[in-house]
Amino acid sequence: MKICSLFSHGGFMRQHIKSMRIVPAVPEKCEFKSRAMIVLRGEAEEKLLFTYYPDELTFFPADFVGMTEEEALEKFHECDRRYLLS
Repeated sequence: MKICSLFSHGGFMRQHIKSMRIVPAVPEKCEFKSRAMIVLRGEAEEKLLFTYYPDELTFFPADFVGMTEEEALEKFHECDRRYLLS
């Protein structure tokens, strides 16, 4: 599968998310177990949307379905900000 950089293909930022998946973001040998939220853009293309630590924040792929990628990033940043201020 092809993984796109965050800002490649600017037109995709306006498309609504139809499917996402969560995968480990770092090798299993690392001490910290972060997760990556991946947007599925078709059969052969994926995009890393953001990474997070599951001991700090909890997300489910369905939380972002129907949003644009920009809206999903805003939601992530707002949740992260609330966690850091708590």
